[in-house]
Amino acid sequence: MSYAHQKLKKAVETLQSNRLSKRQWLEGNDVYHVLHLSAEEFPHDVREDFNLLRSDAIVQRMRQNFSGQIDVARAISDDEVERLVNQIVELYYHIDTAMFSRAHQPRHMPQRSNEGAGDLQA
Repeated sequence: MSYAHQKLKKAVETLQSNRLSKRQWLEGNDVYHVLHLSAEEFPHDVREDFNLLRSDAIVQRMRQNFSGQIDVARAISDDEVERLVNQIVELYYHIDTAMFSRAHQPRHMPQRSNEGAGDLQA
């Protein structure tokens, strides 16, 4: 599991725990760590989604510092909260799918030898 995958998973698990409102979740430490990841920490096929999130004007303001993240999260509309939450969750599902696909790609399959019907060779 990559560092980016770990951070996104932790953030989404916190959201799913229903201990915090979505706005409070955006104010929190888990989201702070997600917003401060670098594109290089993501698999190539997920980097474009991450860069799209990072290029969002609200996210750019939230990334300035932790207190700025809290101030921005408290000031944005409910629709903006919903949009950002959905964008982060979708990013998690995209990286999770990419990581799962890589982990389950077929490896080199053993070949049958010419000598015995039951013998396999790698």
